[in-house]
Amino acid sequence: MQQSNGAAEAGVALKTTGEHPPHPSPRTGERRERSERIPLGIAYMLVATILFAGSSALSKWLVATYPIGEMLFVRAAAALVGSGLVILPATGLAVFRTKRLRDHMLRGISQSCAQTFLVIAFSLMPLASAVAINFSAPLFATVAAVVFSRKPSARYAGVR
Repeated sequence: MQQSNGAAEAGVALKTTGEHPPHPSPRTGERRERSERIPLGIAYMLVATILFAGSSALSKWLVATYPIGEMLFVRAAAALVGSGLVILPATGLAVFRTKRLRDHMLRGISQSCAQTFLVIAFSLMPLASAVAINFSAPLFATVAAVVFSRKPSARYAGVR
């Protein structure tokens, strides 16, 4: 008698039915079904794009009046409070627990430097030029991954 692999059977069932695997609920750890809501996702992307453009324009306008450090502090504080109001009621303080503190600290420092340089660029050049250069960041990240990665697969990952 042959034993079946439950995970493989589940994968086949998911492929044939088009369903997505259930995801754990952040509070209880229970599994729940994931549903695709494409129009809602598009709406969120549109709102995010508008907010990003507004944030960049507001930063350009404020940096002409206020010091860069003060503006960055208020921007970060507003983001922290806004995110906290949305995330903390759903997850509680458990969202701050991490096993990779060093990596989170390095990412935070990197993001702080990037935001500082972006706002300095807003103060020194036209907004459209600074944003266009900022959008080229994935290209620079790809080049850096090829140069600094010791994995041979990283050199050819984008070439197919």
